[in-house]
Parts: sequence; structure tokens; C-alpha cells
Amino acid sequence: MLVLVVQERPDDLLPHSFFFVINLGKFDWPPEKLLALYRKRGCAEGHMGEVKSALDIHLSSTDRGNSTVQDVMARNKVSLLLSLSANQAFTLSVLCVP
Repeated sequence: MLVLVVQERPDDLLPHSFFFVINLGKFDWPPEKLLALYRKRGCAEGHMGEVKSALDIHLSSTDRGNSTVQDVMARNKVSLLLSLSANQAFTLSVLCVP
């Protein structure tokens, strides 16, 4: 099923529109519920993109000389945890600002 959403904005000459294709039954999901579901999905995908961008760290897959595999994995783990912690702190600071 193809769902077209058209939003009129008072300051815009043309209406804002977008569409999405779904495989949910139109009788099971009223239009308002579908739109709310896909907005939540879009918000979640945005958050996942932010995390992915924040985690764009360069995790090592080589031992780089005298390091053991355990040393490399430990450094990767620390880098990953630091990045996740920084992202979480930033997200909380943004959400807590009035």
C-alpha cells in the first residue's frame, strides 16, 4: 500500500508532501496511527544514525606490532565505551535543556 501524506503550512506556497510504501493492511491501521508509527520509526532511525556517526571511530583489526589480540580488543572496547558514554552524555544534555 502506498500512503501519501500532505501537510499544508501557512507560510509555504506549496504543501509539503511525502509518501511511504508499507505492507500493513489498511483496515488494520488507520491513517493517523500509521503516520505516528512511521514518525516514531523515523525518530528512532535518526537516533541510530547519530550513534553510528558518533561511533565512527577507527577500531583496529590488526595487532600493530608487538600487541596481542587481547590488547587490541581491550583498546577497541575502551574506545567503543568512551564513544558511547560521550554520545549518551551529549544526548542527555540536549534533552535536558529547556
